[in-house]
Amino acid sequence: MKSMWRRLLWSCLVLGNLLLSDILHAQLIITDNFTGASSANNWLLPVAGDGTTNTACLTAGNNTNVGSPTVAGSPPACLLIQDTPGQGALRLTDALNNQHGGIISNFTFPTSQGIQVTFTTYTYGGTGADGITFFLADGSQQVTIGGTGGSLGYTCSNVNGGYNGVIGGYLGLGVDEYGNFLNPGDNTASGPGFYAGRIGLRGSGSISWAWLNSQYPSNYLSAATSAQQQSGVQATCKTGKLQQPTGITTNTTWSWASTSTPNACTSWLTSYSILNAYNSTDYPTTSGSGKNKVTMGNTDQQAGINATCSTGLVQKASYNTTTKSWSWTTASAKTPVSAICQANGLTYSWLNSQYPSNYPNTVTSSSDQTAAQNATCTTGY
Repeated sequence: MKSMWRRLLWSCLVLGNLLLSDILHAQLIITDNFTGASSANNWLLPVAGDGTTNTACLTAGNNTNVGSPTVAGSPPACLLIQDTPGQGALRLTDALNNQHGGIISNFTFPTSQGIQVTFTTYTYGGTGADGITFFLADGSQQVTIGGTGGSLGYTCSNVNGGYNGVIGGYLGLGVDEYGNFLNPGDNTASGPGFYAGRIGLRGSGSISWAWLNSQYPSNYLSAATSAQQQSGVQATCKTGKLQQPTGITTNTTWSWASTSTPNACTSWLTSYSILNAYNSTDYPTTSGSGKNKVTMGNTDQQAGINATCSTGLVQKASYNTTTKSWSWTTASAKTPVSAICQANGLTYSWLNSQYPSNYPNTVTSSSDQTAAQNATCTTGY
């Protein structure tokens, strides 16, 4: 396997204070306890590129520079609290909302070497959100930090103002105190959901406006405003698919659409009861009556959901009394699955209430609103 060069980043989104001490064991040993007026090693301070600030600082520091993602040095001194040199710490965030802070190594190492890391952290103050990450990033890429909130400074964010993910992210280990690091309702398009007090892993990615614009300039246009950049990155983040601008006439007229239709509609079709409520004849819960009555189990109900989503058409269930099994075929009317979605109440007003940045109030034409409903129902996004 070809060796790749990685950087190390310590980053956190804790609404409290942190003490961090790290030891790297490989062919190269790096030790830093951050207790003095300056760090033992030179570090880079990554930026997100979305207007958010990296708040990492030394509580006993004397460096008045703000830190740089390109020029390595000692992290800047904290402005509000000054500890005695020798008793300080690397504080990544204050006990305030919507902050992220982190430092990244000024050295790279080949992946063929392996890595061993030991670090100590302390969190206090605040309300218990969100957590801290240690991650590896591609050493050939620019130095960046990820989103705020459950992104823990590593992934892109679906909902927060700090929305860009790390460029060249390779592997992120999140100490997830609040519970959103693996929650697709908060960041990315995958994960098991919300769960507090766990350690989770996220894989590679580069969902950041700067990277998307450089790699796909016809999709992520340089003329986009900051609000449009946020909309584009977050649409990419929450669907896991490249986006493209549609209907652009001026910088104030902007919409996003997935560049490819997903193979499933399960993002909204989450329960068989939706299908049963739409048409109980095609999507029954039982077959027969009296002693011959058979109830459809969860596995067969999920098969109905899968068949509906994979074909994009309304299905019809049948029960074979000989084999004692359910099967699914396309209903004779060949009704598109979007009809189920619309009948289930996915109206434009609901979309606007849940995702106002994607379905804005400025869309007032009923035909445009219907087009948005149809596109959402058909693609499942």
